[in-house]
Amino acid sequence: MYKILICDDNPADIFLAEEALEESDFQCITKTAKDGEDALFVIKTFKPNIILLDLNMPKMNGLEFLEELRKIPEYDDVVVVVLTTSSQEDEIFDTMTKGADSYMVKNPDGSFTPQMITLKSIYQDKHFKFIKYKRTEV
Repeated sequence: MYKILICDDNPADIFLAEEALEESDFQCITKTAKDGEDALFVIKTFKPNIILLDLNMPKMNGLEFLEELRKIPEYDDVVVVVLTTSSQEDEIFDTMTKGADSYMVKNPDGSFTPQMITLKSIYQDKHFKFIKYKRTEV
């Protein structure tokens, strides 16, 4: 069972992401955070396998959260998937260089189901690489 943190300040987008996870037969437990500060608090008690991260949020935005998360070694294996409305190349570049594992643009029709279907393979790919890296590191 996967543990997924949905970090988004828009309740409608949180609902759509949860609905898409359910529609795509993703066996998971979800928690939500309304911004990066809230997410840093939530991950202390709910260590997610995957974080769905919006970029445009109040207090601490998604990029700031990503930078803070990647400074904490115990979260190296957490898959971070940016799920946002922006398709600007500079934002994509920034998030990928700061530690995101994938970048997905929200569908204009409000459906996140195609993104959630690919989420499993993104997680499995990172998890396999992480385990392989850890084994060769010893």
